[in-house]
Amino acid sequence: VPNVQKAQDFFESYFSFQKSSDHGEGIFLENSAGFLLALDPLERGEENRLPPAFHLGFCLDNPEIVKDLFQRMKKDGVEFARELKQFGNDAVNFYCWIPGGYKLEVSWHRPI
Repeated sequence: VPNVQKAQDFFESYFSFQKSSDHGEGIFLENSAGFLLALDPLERGEENRLPPAFHLGFCLDNPEIVKDLFQRMKKDGVEFARELKQFGNDAVNFYCWIPGGYKLEVSWHRPI
């Protein structure tokens, strides 16, 4: 990421990650489920190395959590690649931009 601190603040604020340790100039964040997220600073010129369709994603426990998070992010001024969309009773999602310009999908899908 271009700015480790900004990305850390985003993931701590919206997804309840906590810093678990440092590693060099980067950090490890971990959530209550044990998901470990490494954030490392980008080297100059690395910004455009990912394919255009690349994105990260989090599937949340129910549609209301997705809708509530969308409203909170909207209120906080987070930029969206696509606003909240509901797919009947089967799914709900949105795409936002995390610090550094990466696309993040937040969704819930009915279990199959």
